[in-house]
Amino acid sequence: MRARTHILGLLLLTTLLGLSIDAVRSDVPLRLTQALDDQSDMTPLLTADRSRPVSVILEVEFNCEADETLSSLFVSIADTAIAAEEAVSPQRVLLKIEAGQLDAIRTSAHCEGAGPRFLREAVTAYGSVSCSNEQGRVRSETVSTPIDLWYDCPGADKRGRMGAADLQDE
Repeated sequence: MRARTHILGLLLLTTLLGLSIDAVRSDVPLRLTQALDDQSDMTPLLTADRSRPVSVILEVEFNCEADETLSSLFVSIADTAIAAEEAVSPQRVLLKIEAGQLDAIRTSAHCEGAGPRFLREAVTAYGSVSCSNEQGRVRSETVSTPIDLWYDCPGADKRGRMGAADLQDE
C-alpha cells in the first residue's frame, strides 16, 4: 500500500510539474536585454541638454520554428520604436531616444549636487515578435526589460562616469 501511495504521489507530482512547465513555456521564445556600446563599454548617458538624444543598445533574440517566418519584430522605449518584418537573430538594435521623452527622469533623479548619478531600471524597453507559417498559424510574444542610465546632474563633469566593470559589485 505504501509503494502505491508513493507511485501515485510521484505521478501526481510529475503531472503537476508538467502542467506548470507548459503553463510558463513561451510561445515564441523572445529575449530582450540591454547591451553596452562595444567602443565605450558604458551605459547610456542622459544629460540636462534636451537636444542630445540618448542612445540605447538592445540585444534581441527570437526563435521562430523551422516551418515559420518572422511576421514582425517591434522594439520600443518611451515613444521611440523600431519595427521590422525581416530580421536575423540575435541582433543589436540601436534606439536613439529624443531627450525630451525622458524629462520625467530629470525631474525625479534626486540630484544631491552636481555629478553623475547611476539610475538602475530608469526606463523600460518593450519587445514583441510574431512568427507565422503557410497554414496561417501565427504565434507571438511580448516581453519587457529594465534599462539602466546615467544622469549627469547639472554642472557634472564626465570624469566621474563609471563603466560596466565598475558595476560588477552592485
